[in-house]
Amino acid sequence: MSRIEELKAEEAKAKAAAAVAALSEEEAEEAALLVRIAEAQAEAAAAAKTRRGIDLAARERAARAKVSPRVLVRGIDLLDLFPLGHAPDAEALPGKGVIVVRSAPAEVLRTFHREAEAKERSLADIYADVLCASTIDPDEKDLVEGALLRAFCEAYPGAAIGGGEIAVRLGGSKIKADKRGRS
Repeated sequence: MSRIEELKAEEAKAKAAAAVAALSEEEAEEAALLVRIAEAQAEAAAAAKTRRGIDLAARERAARAKVSPRVLVRGIDLLDLFPLGHAPDAEALPGKGVIVVRSAPAEVLRTFHREAEAKERSLADIYADVLCASTIDPDEKDLVEGALLRAFCEAYPGAAIGGGEIAVRLGGSKIKADKRGRS
């Protein structure tokens, strides 16, 4: 048997296997519906993200107006701290999924570094403290939102680490800028 004949036989087997594995009409329709559902969900998620982005920008501007020009400010879309498709509903999160943090105050950074070095508490708890101490929107004086932020940090330690790290980096950037004489 020549190589061409072997390949033709292999092609016939592959076509037969493909015919057996082909989707039925009902399965093909179901697959098409699932694709359209996923596309609609992606469009809704993109629109929601855009709305949160607009809200984030407005809150960031308002927070900058409230604090000293020497304080760095950054908005965080809390849903970005989760793997795609695994985030909770934004309405159940602090600030409806959007918070604004400031550069972590020097005292908070010193406590962070001391506790991280001591390794007596979990890193998630330490970062949660930084995130809660550095959040300026929602306002720390709002007891409901403050409790919601703390509960969020406890329920989602990975997200608390991600948000806390942003505040720590802002604080580190501020310290470096101060050392260079820039504020």
